[in-house]
Amino acid sequence: MFLMNMENNTPQKEYWICMLLLVVLAVASILPVLSGIILYIALPACLAYVFVRFDWRYSAGAAAAVLLAPMLVTLHPDLSVFLICVPLAAGLALAMRKRKGMLFTVSAGVAGELVSVLLLYLAGVAAAGGAEAFHAQIGGYWSQIQATMDEMLAAYQIPSELGTAYQQMFLSLVPAIVVCMGAAFSYLAFYFCNLVLKRRDVSYVGIYRPFSEIKADKSCVIAVIVFFVISLFASGIFARALVNLVVILAFFLFVCGFSTACFFVKRIRSKPLRIVIFIILFMTIFMTSYLFMFVGFMDGFINIRRIGQGPKPE
Repeated sequence: MFLMNMENNTPQKEYWICMLLLVVLAVASILPVLSGIILYIALPACLAYVFVRFDWRYSAGAAAAVLLAPMLVTLHPDLSVFLICVPLAAGLALAMRKRKGMLFTVSAGVAGELVSVLLLYLAGVAAAGGAEAFHAQIGGYWSQIQATMDEMLAAYQIPSELGTAYQQMFLSLVPAIVVCMGAAFSYLAFYFCNLVLKRRDVSYVGIYRPFSEIKADKSCVIAVIVFFVISLFASGIFARALVNLVVILAFFLFVCGFSTACFFVKRIRSKPLRIVIFIILFMTIFMTSYLFMFVGFMDGFINIRRIGQGPKPE
């Protein structure tokens, strides 16, 4: 229920500034440049802020602006911007209003994004005139992607069998990839929303923990081991489901390992050196992903951060 004690005292100027920003972002989301960042991070963050700060009448107006602004520009009925942003923002806002912790709030955002996927699928089926026609369209797009991949394999002289194996592996891991990307988008939208929100209302200060404090517990680490071992002996759909679950948990361990590295970097007293190390970490993140995963794995057992506990630099 979108009600707050402070809403009656909220200045109208703040709301209209938010509305203007929402309209600009909604229109900019149809442009190819930075559309992904706007659709999955900036626009949901701004919309979640409105859902938290104002009551349901103002929130409905903000959602309507996100729905209508792209249509008025393109003169074409398109629900994609609305369906992508609103469920994510609603999930984040619901958890933030209840002052839930960061993990719960990010999970609520992921749940909202899964709802978005379902709604986009239903909208695509309705627009195509039925499930079969929609699946045929998706099949056509996939055929074009496969043709492009075959050309790349031939150009780099990669055996077609290897390319086929990678394609099958990618398709089997699509659910895990969607959840992991959704968690990343949800966290970033929550971060930017809370960054502004806690300046307007001190009661929201405690719900966000710094990225450097994200940590896996032993149960998560043990679950990765157990599910991985079971997946080695399982087969069929059950095995694929377990592998996707292991990938999601491994991604969380990677995030925890990278968080541990950030924890120690933040304790370096020289600010220029900290900036340089952060840049190196981000530039080499793909090459060192397994190392960060191992660090997150070990941190779940022995709490590596205890080594760096001490006064933070000024």
